[in-house]
Amino acid sequence: MLRNIITALTKLQLFLLKKFKLLYVRGSKEYVVIKVLKPGVEDILVADLNCVYVVARILEFLNPELSRASLNDIVEDIKDSMLKEVNFKKEAVNIEAFRTPGGI
Repeated sequence: MLRNIITALTKLQLFLLKKFKLLYVRGSKEYVVIKVLKPGVEDILVADLNCVYVVARILEFLNPELSRASLNDIVEDIKDSMLKEVNFKKEAVNIEAFRTPGGI
């Protein structure tokens, strides 16, 4: 059940988080993708993921068998990866590293 909630929340946050634009570069045969971050989304993302974390902690407290599933770790991993998605400066560094030979 919690996995379904996390999956639904992740899909919703990804929908809110990004809008992609595919543009054709005039004078070349290349396309570029522009990712736009809506204002305030990062704050909403942090608040929602903190709520999911609290719910996971409560569920593990109420049902100790759930602690074997490491719900808190799963939520933290999701939170970390989603917050990296809104850090465009870090993402730009990573893109450049992949472009250069011998990068990451």
